[in-house]
Amino acid sequence: MKTTMFSKAMLFVGAALLLCLSVSPAFAQSDPSREILVYFVSGVQRSPAGQAARITSTTIQTTLARFNIDQTQVASAFPNFNEADTLKLLPGGRLIGQANMAKIFNVKIPNGVVLDSVIQALKKLREVLFAEPNFHDYR
Repeated sequence: MKTTMFSKAMLFVGAALLLCLSVSPAFAQSDPSREILVYFVSGVQRSPAGQAARITSTTIQTTLARFNIDQTQVASAFPNFNEADTLKLLPGGRLIGQANMAKIFNVKIPNGVVLDSVIQALKKLREVLFAEPNFHDYR
């Protein structure tokens, strides 16, 4: 009897866990065809944890809001990138600067919004170095 009760309890816990994982947005697969990559020169920062973005520019907030995009849809594309890696020491002792990948963010575009419209609007901002789709269409 104890074994049966334990088995049923474990089955219930397993089913509940599976349900939580399938519904949780943290575990949801993203659709790269609905995302763009944006290099923000200024106005957007990574959170100390690295993944989330903090938009400090009113211009960027206003532009994104026109497309129903809020701060929760903007995340660091390279959350583990260490900004100290932007300088590289060459064998001859010369230092060179490399791209700061911490400034590249993934922006999720809501359904019904045209990706190219968002890209073109962002490219007009002085805070944006580049904006491009996060996928390649090989058709």
